[in-house]
Amino acid sequence: MRKRRKRIVFQAEFQNAFLIFLIILIYTNHQEKSNFFKIKKYQKRRVFYYILNPEKKNNPL
Repeated sequence: MRKRRKRIVFQAEFQNAFLIFLIILIYTNHQEKSNFFKIKKYQKRRVFYYILNPEKKNNPL
């Protein structure tokens, strides 16, 4: 029983961490989207490319 309880607690902690990670991801994404309106049309495509491929992004979030 003890092992099972520990596993459940660990799972719950992991879920909380994952939720926080998701919230941070969505928040940063929203901040970038609010900047879309300031960017010219020919630059918008580049920003979308950066969001889709974050490993190729040069500037930090």
